[in-house]
Amino acid sequence: MEISANSPVKFGLLGKSFLTSLAIIVIGCQVVMAQADPQIQKLEAKVDATKLKVEAADAKMFSADSLIQAGEQLIAEGAGDIKTISKEDKDVQKSFSNEMKPIEKALGSRDKDEVKQAKADMKELSGKMKLEVKALDARFKESQKKVESGTKMMEKGKEKLKVAKDAKKLADAAYKDAEKALEKAMKGK
Repeated sequence: MEISANSPVKFGLLGKSFLTSLAIIVIGCQVVMAQADPQIQKLEAKVDATKLKVEAADAKMFSADSLIQAGEQLIAEGAGDIKTISKEDKDVQKSFSNEMKPIEKALGSRDKDEVKQAKADMKELSGKMKLEVKALDARFKESQKKVESGTKMMEKGKEKLKVAKDAKKLADAAYKDAEKALEKAMKGK
């Protein structure tokens, strides 16, 4: 019998029963494999559970790392603000000193009107200086709070990272043990 690419394959009665028997055997093997040993199913479940624990530990490590990075960023921002505020404070002090020189000179004058005007100018300049210093001081305190918050975040992150690393180590060991037990059980069957 010649079989061409275009002609359908014809099976005799014996061929059909053979294929049917083969299909039944394959399906039967699949059913037997699906109803695997309960011990192996327990081991597979244990492997899955330990894998979830490893993933949870990884997530905790990621969270702790994020907390540390956020703390570092907050510290950097606060430190940068403090430097800027310190420079601005020096500029304000220098400006105040420069503006006070002519007023102090006028206070030494013999003209009463000039002295009176110098005292008024000095009072106005002192008020202006107090407002500027008060604003700088408020910004400085805010920047210090940033640095303190960043430090606390970093400390908290480091503590969480240590705990997460320990949990990860234990979870990895449990996962490896579960995999080895499953492999051993599979080889035994």
